Amino acid sequence: MESTPKLRLLCLHGYLQTGDAFRVKSGSLRKALRSRAELIYMDAPHVAPPLPKMYLFPHRPTADDDGDCCAGAAPTNPSQEPSHAPAPEAPGRCWWFARDGSNPGLRPSQAQETDGWPEARAAIAEALIRHAPIHGLLGFSQGAAAAALFLCENPSAASKLDCLILASGFVPADPELSAAVHAGAAAGLKLPSLHIMGQRDAIIPSERSRLLKGLCTDASLLEHPGGHRLPNATGADRDVLRAFVEGVRAAAEKRTQ
Repeated sequence: MESTPKLRLLCLHGYLQTGDAFRVKSGSLRKALRSRAELIYMDAPHVAPPLPKMYLFPHRPTADDDGDCCAGAAPTNPSQEPSHAPAPEAPGRCWWFARDGSNPGLRPSQAQETDGWPEARAAIAEALIRHAPIHGLLGFSQGAAAAALFLCENPSAASKLDCLILASGFVPADPELSAAVHAGAAAGLKLPSLHIMGQRDAIIPSERSRLLKGLCTDASLLEHPGGHRLPNATGADRDVLRAFVEGVRAAAEKRTQ
């Protein structure tokens, strides 16, 4: 399929990450798909509120870390340790955040009272125009939730895309945002989607990711043995990623003939 154009995927990072940080952490995935897809990274519009030190793990970050550094029970192995807050010169960002004074002691992914989504929705819409053509969204953790929420609220945007890749995704805990996902799923989440889950993910349990997958009409699954991260994109995992992207490219090419 050398003559088939690469897919252009707009990438939405996790909580406390940036587009540049996500680009580094997704290096294995980019390498696996480099002849098939071009990944474009954007920053979320909000600087993530600082987290109290009592909610941060004291361990050094590892290569397995990826976003959503926040409160919660300590993981059972080092590969699931969320990273420390980024350095001041590159503050971590987010798509929405817990409302001031609400949700004490909860991870942002568990927050039921949030602010910031309208600005994030506008930023994603603007990025789709600025980086056009975009053929799909690729999101990690809060970025995956944001991608799904955006498409559910914007079915016309969803109709112009070819695919959706959601890693450690979830339906937002905020009742208003959750209702928007459930109400718009039939129109917004009918495009081919690949759902990536870590069997040892202590940040976003697989049950939450499976709930989001269940709302998608044409959903595939890639489950890896790691924690809250993208897969290593080698061996069988690489084959699943490539097969999904090749299928999307073939379908898109057929529609243009």
